[in-house]
Amino acid sequence: MVPGFPYAHPDPTLPAVIFNLQNELFKDKRVRWALALLIDIKAVSMASYRGAATISAIAIPRPERIPTATMPPWKHGSRTSSSIPAKRKIKPYNPNIGKEIAEMLRPTMGDQIPTSAGDIAKSFGRGWWKADPAAATELLQAAGFAKRATTG
Repeated sequence: MVPGFPYAHPDPTLPAVIFNLQNELFKDKRVRWALALLIDIKAVSMASYRGAATISAIAIPRPERIPTATMPPWKHGSRTSSSIPAKRKIKPYNPNIGKEIAEMLRPTMGDQIPTSAGDIAKSFGRGWWKADPAAATELLQAAGFAKRATTG
């Protein structure tokens, strides 16, 4: 961890989205993937921690996975080769999200934002799922959901 940054707790397992697999809707992994692909993690990070949080795409916390900064980079790196089975090949992982958040913060926080790739990864996280509403729609439709018009 870079001294003094981030200001939020560096453990990404505290704020989390965890699906209750006892609920029929969440038993289908296409639904869980669709919901994950609808999350704009940059917006979540900026809204909840003003960008100063360590994020992680590792789903279930275990003692060897806490905090993200001590998690072996290869574990996060293995996410880059994962794909979601759908009509088209979906590569969901964005390994650059930490750098993107750091760059969003740099104009207002200047020197407080680390500059080396390693320090950025330790401070902001090593990656997250790409927001992809089109892929989410495809997955939800494959899981039996249908589009319907809304009234305003």
